[in-house]
Amino acid sequence: MDYGKLAYLKAVDLEDRLGKKEKNKFTVSTVTYSDLPKGTFAVASVHGEGDIAVMIQCSSSASFFVDGTKICEGVSAFFKVNGSGNVSVECNEVIKSLRIMAIGNVIALEHSGTSYADYNDTHISYVVCDRGRVKAYITPIGKQEERLVLDEECVQADVASYGDGFIYALVDKNGGVKIVLPNGEMRYLSFGADKVSVSTHDVRLIIAFLKKGKLYYSAVSSIDQLYGTYPRIHYSGDVDDVRLVKKCGWILFSSGGKCYAKELESRIERRDKISISMEVVS
Repeated sequence: MDYGKLAYLKAVDLEDRLGKKEKNKFTVSTVTYSDLPKGTFAVASVHGEGDIAVMIQCSSSASFFVDGTKICEGVSAFFKVNGSGNVSVECNEVIKSLRIMAIGNVIALEHSGTSYADYNDTHISYVVCDRGRVKAYITPIGKQEERLVLDEECVQADVASYGDGFIYALVDKNGGVKIVLPNGEMRYLSFGADKVSVSTHDVRLIIAFLKKGKLYYSAVSSIDQLYGTYPRIHYSGDVDDVRLVKKCGWILFSSGGKCYAKELESRIERRDKISISMEVVS
């Protein structure tokens, strides 16, 4: 018996769909992992149309999330994704093996990984966040000579040009943010952050981070001021992602399927007030 197909029938009620004139394409896609470190990190991105059944087999008991919302836990999981979604896992021990199967009108099932980049006059630097590790590279503009400069067990990171090099902000599994300066000097900030973003603009260093759905930021003229106050951007909903636009004073954040943009105050000591400058419905 094809248990995968039977599970799909129960998950998305395919019997009703077969009666329609336009039948959905039926495909099965899989990704696998081995020796994943303990912690919380993204594992797959599902892209498709309609209801897609996702089945997971895990060697250790874990919790599973879709777009940041906990769906279920255990050594096996079965749930639906409507169209597209990002699947993440949380486990307190090393996962020896993890298999993810997407069934339905699946366009793509990809290993989850995100990249962030910035540049200066001579070089480009980018970070790749994948499977609980962050790797940062620097390459001369116009040349294929990349150099690995960071390899850390962290869940997310960002990079920005800073001085004559680059500054990196990395979120570890405990929510702490590690700042790595161009000279290799490190600073540690106990934010309890879920995500972080970093940028520079008009001799200011800007740090923004998410914590339990709330968004905070600070713009400082000196690295020593990072330990000061971080005003909250006042927004009534829960924020699920944040990006600082490189080389300008704008911040992008998403909430409830919409993307918002805001120009940050030039005088950071004033109380921040939100003003929606752009709204894009995804």
